[in-house]
Amino acid sequence: MTKKIKNCQDGVTLLELLVSLTILSIILLSVTRFFFQAGTFNAANESRTIALNVARNALMFMEKQSFVEMRHEFEDPDTVKWLKMCPGTTEDKVYTLQSDRINEADCSDIPVNDGTYAVTITSSSIDEETKKYYIPVTVKVRWKENEPEVELDGTIKSEDMR
Repeated sequence: MTKKIKNCQDGVTLLELLVSLTILSIILLSVTRFFFQAGTFNAANESRTIALNVARNALMFMEKQSFVEMRHEFEDPDTVKWLKMCPGTTEDKVYTLQSDRINEADCSDIPVNDGTYAVTITSSSIDEETKKYYIPVTVKVRWKENEPEVELDGTIKSEDMR
């Protein structure tokens, strides 16, 4: 029996080789499609994560401001404010909440990783007693026209409560 295996000179025919290469190509093409979709999904999630971090930073920026000023800014419950990078007194740009003293054309959306993120902040209506200590705000961040915006709810607390 071992003698029969050693003397066997049969090889792989060209047809068998072509069939096996075709099957292997089909499998590899389906796998590469998966990697392409995963890369696209990963890029979209990266933008959403950056937008969420921009929204968190906007909330932290607002908490560092004077509570009395923030309460005055959001006196009207349907007020919509923006947060942008604007020229400061030095060469650096600073975060600035929308006000009458600042021209929006001089400011730019927040740049992160070669992308720009537009931040808008709204406040909902609350009773006067709660308004003495808390201001509920919603931060919305948009980075592309066709993408859904990221929305983050938070509160600005009075210095007395911190």
